Amino acid sequence: MPIGTCNAARSLSNSALMSVGKLPKMALGFVVRRCTLALGHRPTPREFSEWANTAGELGAAIFGRRISETEAEVILRHQARPVTARSAKPFEVHVEDDGLPPMPVGSDDVRDKVVDFAAIRARRDLKRG
Repeated sequence: MPIGTCNAARSLSNSALMSVGKLPKMALGFVVRRCTLALGHRPTPREFSEWANTAGELGAAIFGRRISETEAEVILRHQARPVTARSAKPFEVHVEDDGLPPMPVGSDDVRDKVVDFAAIRARRDLKRG
């Protein structure tokens, strides 16, 4: 193989790796959910590996390569693990805690949270007259 071809292939694989970092992440559970919907029941490791190896675009493997039954067992046990995914739908994208908006902080003054029913009744009685 000519040297230029090797360098071109290396730069192509490096650019492919760099673009992988920009792909969204999703929990493995969403992939398992897709399989469950396709099969109509919760998959066994064997069913999941068969589905994952043929359910991608044009019948390709979902994970970019074929997975074994043993790997399918691990996936089914660790569904919360985030993975890089080209096909992640917007509702499936994993959001880091840093990307979440801050929690609203309530007032430290308890009086803001207390409803004064006696005052409400007094105002209502004044209006009635």
